[in-house]
Amino acid sequence: SAFWLFLIVASSYAIAAFLAAFDIARNDKDFRYLLTMPIVFAALHLSYGLGSLVGLVRALIYKNFWKNLFMSDWRIQ
Repeated sequence: SAFWLFLIVASSYAIAAFLAAFDIARNDKDFRYLLTMPIVFAALHLSYGLGSLVGLVRALIYKNFWKNLFMSDWRIQ
């Protein structure tokens, strides 16, 4: 079901984030990174993904998006 798929993806992400944070903490010899880096990773990925979705929606909704994108006045009308 969708719940199990979400759980697998979220668990995989959490494990990967923790392992990356552990590597950073070990290299810098500062284990405070174990707590902060997973939060930083999640914030970066969520904001980047949300920005991409907003851009995609704008490209699909606004009929003049592509024309305005390549003109000097870039504001969407």
